Amino acid sequence: MKLCWLNCVRVMVTAHGASQRTMNLARARGLNVLEATCPLVHVAHRSLTVLWRAGYHPVVIGKRNHVEVRGLTEDLEEFDVVLSEADVNGLKERPRFGVVAQTTQPIVKVRHLVTLIQQRFPRSEVRFSDTVCQPTKQRQAAAMEVAQRSDAVVVIGGAGSNNTRELVVTCSQYCRRVFHVQEADQLRPEWFVEAQTVGITAGTSTPERVIDEVEQWLRQCPVPSSSVSGSFRT
Repeated sequence: MKLCWLNCVRVMVTAHGASQRTMNLARARGLNVLEATCPLVHVAHRSLTVLWRAGYHPVVIGKRNHVEVRGLTEDLEEFDVVLSEADVNGLKERPRFGVVAQTTQPIVKVRHLVTLIQQRFPRSEVRFSDTVCQPTKQRQAAAMEVAQRSDAVVVIGGAGSNNTRELVVTCSQYCRRVFHVQEADQLRPEWFVEAQTVGITAGTSTPERVIDEVEQWLRQCPVPSSSVSGSFRT
């Protein structure tokens, strides 16, 4: 992880976490480290450490350059990160694989990739520690249900939010009109022409205020040639 210390005296670790190596380096420079790591990310760190110490080759299912994944892997000398079938096909055979996941990855995708690893290496022991956070699982399941019942879906969350982007992917599998916005002022009436039911879902870190504003906009939306008769909210 590249760090720019400038003239800092205090640094904060975000909810995504950081490696022990990075935090030790900060403390060695005399900096006061304020840690705001999500408790569920701590669980992922501990789970991966347990697997590594037990002799399993570490595999993280997630985005290689995501800050959470970097934090998970920077203390390791050897590891693999996978996010697709092609990544799994690129793995070398090992006697034992220890698999964890970036906490915001869709559990369906994670389980699929674990199965692919097991199928590719039938002679290897593959141990999977489920580190996908429960709120992510619940939102994914709710988003799937909402998308199936809606003519259009609005996904609210930051452009850089992984769990928000994954909600967009999930909803797009069940609804043809899915729109990702960060604020209510990004909504456009023409998106909802002939939409009788609009679903709403949001990333885990989206402020409740923003969700309320989007819902209010939709209920008052001057949709041409149609009207929004209802909305489902996860």
